[in-house]
Amino acid sequence: MTIWHIRNEVIFGRCQHKTFLEVTFKGTRWLCHWAQLVGQCEGNMEHIIHVCQALEVTTLEFFASFGWAFLI
Repeated sequence: MTIWHIRNEVIFGRCQHKTFLEVTFKGTRWLCHWAQLVGQCEGNMEHIIHVCQALEVTTLEFFASFGWAFLI
């Protein structure tokens, strides 16, 4: 869903292309928000948020291992 939204922003909003990091972080933020809304009923909100955080850290470490400089 995030990829579709970013595609629409680039195509129809005529904004600049997004980086892989932007797409990843937008997706994990959306998933964390969704987990807070839905996860309370199902009881797995903390697990989903933890997985999102782990994905963000892993993505940053992956890019850093190839010399990408960024600020957190």
